[in-house]
Amino acid sequence: EEQRVIAHRSKSKREALDKEIKKQIAKNKKESASMQKSVQNMAMSQAMEHFGPGPYYIEIEVQLPGEKSPSFFTVKMADLEKMPVSVNLFMHQVRSRLWDNTSFLVDIEHITMAQTTSANGNVDRISQFQQKGLEKVVFPEYHHDHPHVPYSLGFAGDPAGPIWYINKLDNTIPHGPNGDQKFGDPQPCFANIIIGKDVVDRIAKLPHSKDTPYLFQYPVTIVSARMRGLHEIQGGMKYARQLEKQ
Repeated sequence: EEQRVIAHRSKSKREALDKEIKKQIAKNKKESASMQKSVQNMAMSQAMEHFGPGPYYIEIEVQLPGEKSPSFFTVKMADLEKMPVSVNLFMHQVRSRLWDNTSFLVDIEHITMAQTTSANGNVDRISQFQQKGLEKVVFPEYHHDHPHVPYSLGFAGDPAGPIWYINKLDNTIPHGPNGDQKFGDPQPCFANIIIGKDVVDRIAKLPHSKDTPYLFQYPVTIVSARMRGLHEIQGGMKYARQLEKQ
């Protein structure tokens, strides 16, 4: 009888402890969500102040190895109200010209990844990202309206940034909130390529290094990344007319 009483008390203590732990977890989640919302509101205000209400378009100039002329592709940034921290971060990186003279080097089955290093490897701009406080997304921002579909851009890492990648496949499951735990937190998906998908396809077909198969044999130079209006972009007005028909 005494053992049953002890067992009952022990069970009651465990249940009380479990209840308290769950209560604390719920409280922490609520506080974390509130803090994240505050950060998002600040990022949105900052983006509106510096860049206006959007939508925002970034034209990226690249130099493919073996080609005489540069090529271009254009991305449309995610909705500011849905991905304010990630959008604001990338826009400020572009405004500071931090992606000028960087490169695409890593290319694997599902992504092509932009690096902070130059194509020849002589320059790494990571310290400039750090000095300007434009290195990382402060929390794993994600919105289901901006999944990791083909031709979308995502920040890599945990915490994410500044490295970003182009999704070659639908990576919504592995890179989203319900992905395999080995990927950690969901990775922000912050833009979509709207013009120049053929350029990205040409990049993906470049030969790989024989010694290191996940690297391009000759990296692609990211010459520049600039915020543009659609009227300034080749093919921009055609894209605008297509939007009007939708």
